[in-house]
Amino acid sequence: MHVHESFIEQLDTGGRYDVIVSGLPFTNFTPTEVERIMNRYFELLHPGATLTFFTYRGTRVARSMVSSRTEAARHRLVDDVLHRYRDRYGDERVHVWGNLPPADVWRFRAPAAGASRASVALSCSEITRHTT
Repeated sequence: MHVHESFIEQLDTGGRYDVIVSGLPFTNFTPTEVERIMNRYFELLHPGATLTFFTYRGTRVARSMVSSRTEAARHRLVDDVLHRYRDRYGDERVHVWGNLPPADVWRFRAPAAGASRASVALSCSEITRHTT
């Protein structure tokens, strides 16, 4: 096991990994940043390897009640980016009801060797169009 303290987009270890475990708070990033991070994770994974991360249940609803319209829209777009990755790569989800707030632990599986990895990205122009 190796622990790297670096921006994932800048991480260059010269290797690929069987497992990546992420604790990044995706809802604190922009949709474009989440897209770059997720793309980098999949670049760093061996074919068939796994990415595991967690999300909190109900945070979008809670944030929409206390955030500005711009922040609520950004959070919704981050959820949209993650949803596209879940649809394409989602392998397993475990609900952790005992956590406060309750959490979902996601496991994504990288495409097997030889499989094409179609982009699930929103273009920057699409993200801008949806947030303005």
